[in-house]
Amino acid sequence: MKKIIDDSVVAIFTYKQQEYIEAAIDSIYNQTVWPKTLYIFDDCSPDNTGEVIDSVVERAPEGLSIEVIKNDVNVGLVSQYNKLIGKFDNTLVVIQAGDDVSKPHRLETQYGLWKQSPDVKLVLSQFDKIDQNGHFVSGRDINEKFEHSIPYIVSRKVTPAGCTAAIDSDLFNEFSPIRKEVINEDRIFIVRSLLKGKSVKIMESLIDYRYNVGISTLESESKEKYISTWKTTFARELVDISVNISDCQAMGHDEFIKALKEREKYIILLSDLFHGQFDSKFSGYLEFFKRGINLAKVFSFRQKMRRYFKNRG
Repeated sequence: MKKIIDDSVVAIFTYKQQEYIEAAIDSIYNQTVWPKTLYIFDDCSPDNTGEVIDSVVERAPEGLSIEVIKNDVNVGLVSQYNKLIGKFDNTLVVIQAGDDVSKPHRLETQYGLWKQSPDVKLVLSQFDKIDQNGHFVSGRDINEKFEHSIPYIVSRKVTPAGCTAAIDSDLFNEFSPIRKEVINEDRIFIVRSLLKGKSVKIMESLIDYRYNVGISTLESESKEKYISTWKTTFARELVDISVNISDCQAMGHDEFIKALKEREKYIILLSDLFHGQFDSKFSGYLEFFKRGINLAKVFSFRQKMRRYFKNRG
């Protein structure tokens, strides 16, 4: 039997992933160490995901504790995350999607880094992209520099790599439940980790990430889709910012709140632009200055306006 890590658990979240869930679960069976418990959350899948889970659990290796939670109704990913609130203390919660595959040393590597310092609240890594058939698409970004700071987080220069997240239980227990409208839950934990300590990123691929599969995928093949995609992106970010501000208020982090509110003003302006609120570039610039947007954003805004009017037709 493999070594059991008593202060770490794995949570696999799945919905309608019957083709992939077996490989996802097997990747935890094949870890160099095992968590205290492997939790598998199935969000009322309408396909055979539940049946596949049952068959894979039946052949689980001896000594690995597994708990399967199947919803009677679909509640969404964020509501699944919220089930972890208050469930553990002083525990590393390793997250995995039901269509991704953990590399064998993932758990041991992330756990080892988490244990090095009590300030580490979020451990990320790079990942390899695979397609729906499991074929390699691309590897890690060898040029990535991970800077976990307020300016980088607010401007979204930090790649949150939510598919690789290993999350300290404090980031669940010491905050309010995440609003169910949130799609980018990884952005929420990036902020929370700074409020409670720090996030670190391993510049090694520890996950095979199923690329272009799932609800977070956005496409922009045509002019109409291009505009629609940006509308969706801005709407999602505004929800994220609202939750981020609430978390910062709970922790009394005024500097972070100020930066987030500045970002919020700018994203609202961009959202208005892509919703057709400005009939010309000139009227767009007028609103930019009227709303008191940081002048450092003028070049970025000009680029967005050019692309919007080019694709508006």
